[in-house]
Formats: sequence, C-alpha cells, structure tokens
Amino acid sequence: MKIRFVQEFIDILRGKVLYLPGIIRTYCAYKHVKDYQTLALGSSHMGSYIPDDSGINMSMASQDLYYSYKLYNLLYSENPKIKNIILSFSVFTPGHCLIKTNEKKLAVLYKVMYGIDYQFPEIAKKKHLPWFEKHFKSKVDEFYEKTEKNPDYRGGMPKDYFDTTNINPEKAKKIALKHYKGNQRESSQMEYFEKFMGAIQENNQNLLIVISPMPAEYRNTLPEKEILFEKLYSACSKHPKVKILNLYDDNGFEHEEFYDEHHLNIKGAKKISRIINDILEKEFCLKV
Repeated sequence: MKIRFVQEFIDILRGKVLYLPGIIRTYCAYKHVKDYQTLALGSSHMGSYIPDDSGINMSMASQDLYYSYKLYNLLYSENPKIKNIILSFSVFTPGHCLIKTNEKKLAVLYKVMYGIDYQFPEIAKKKHLPWFEKHFKSKVDEFYEKTEKNPDYRGGMPKDYFDTTNINPEKAKKIALKHYKGNQRESSQMEYFEKFMGAIQENNQNLLIVISPMPAEYRNTLPEKEILFEKLYSACSKHPKVKILNLYDDNGFEHEEFYDEHHLNIKGAKKISRIINDILEKEFCLKV
C-alpha cells in the first residue's frame, strides 16, 4: 500500500494527472461561457456530446451522480437561465462512487476547480487526498493557461477527436463486467439522482437522460438492458416529464463510429449530438 501511494505521488509530481487536459476543457467552459440554456453533465460517455452555442458540456471522466448534482447546483446558482439539463446514465452509474474508485484523485480536481467538497471526507482523509490539493491547483492553473487560448470553450471532446476504431473483444468483456459491478453495487448515488430530479422539477426545467450506445462486444457480455437500467426507469416513473433517450443497443450506430470498447469517436459524436439537438429543438422547444 505504501509503495503504491509513493508511486502515485511521484506520478503526480511529474505532472501525470489523469485526464487533466480533457477536464480543463470543462473548466474553460465554466470560466468563459456564462449565457447558455442547456447544460450537459455526466461521465466520459457524455463527453461525446458536442454542444452548440446554446449550451455547454460539463461532463468529465468518471463523474458520478454526486458530482453531477453538485455541479448542477453550482452552475444553476450562477446562471438561472438554464432550461435544459442533459445527464448521461451508464451501466455503472447506480453504484459508481468516484472517491471509492482507483480514480479517486479526480475528486481533488472537483475540490480545487469548483470548490465541491469530498462526498466522504473521512475517505478523502484516509486516502491522503487533501495532500494533493495544492499541487493539483498548480497543475490546473498551468493547463488552464495553455488551454485558455483555445476559442472552443463549450466543453466535451475536441472537434478533432480521434477518427479511429479500436475495439478489442476481450477488453470489451472485461470493461463490461467491471461496469456491471458498479451496476449491482449498493451506494448512495441514486440518492443524488432523486435529489437531481427533484431540483429540476422545482426549477421547472427539462431533463433528458441519455444512455449512450455500446458496441456489441460490450453488450453481449451483460444481461438485457431492462435489467441493467431497472433502477433508472424505476426512479423516473415518479417523474413523468423526464425523457430518457436509450441508445444502448441502437443499431443506428455502426462499428466504425466507436473509438474504443465503450466510447464514440468523432463520427459517433456528431451523430449522437444531432439526435440530442433534435430532441432539444422539437420536444424542448429550443432552437439549436
């Protein structure tokens, strides 16, 4: 355990902050875009959504429901004009708790960038996360200074995102099974989903929940989608105005529109963005 901690600390000192370059794009959106009507939140699966001038994408790698809810509260308090919320929901979402994963150090980024407290302060203290805050802040400032010159402040993936496909069937199976553990885990995450829906209803906003498409190599490893997303549909049954866009097994997404075993490439990103924007325009009455 001590050896692993020392190695993690060395990596951080060398600047190896996981996902930081991509996460800084969301920070740029937060710092620069103030007038928007649509807010996208969620894990890296929502990173494929390319927002128009009417919205920003604040999704980040491994973002759990706790952080989606906290970000929503923060951004809505600063911009009450937000009318539409897009939230990704994946196989792992019901039990995915960032601070309890191997990517727990990303919780430090939420603390230094947005002032969001750790979901479980006692775990953060045990894992020595506060030790990294000062160094992470310096890295955020460094990457932000480099990225700030980029005029694309809408968040999400870069417009020149990989136009390749690299799906390994065995790796897809391992990833799917790992995600399924999160699906079955009991945690406090669905509690924040309920809070999320309650706040959106109180603020008279539209909520579109998006289940991203997955390649067959991923899906064939797991139970049927009705089982995988039972908690989601059960929770949403109490909120009839919530719309779910379930593309999990949508055959309209070709194999070559995936970048890896569970993410879309730029071709797939453009397609899913068109679908989402069409819903925003036709059903949520937002011109995009």
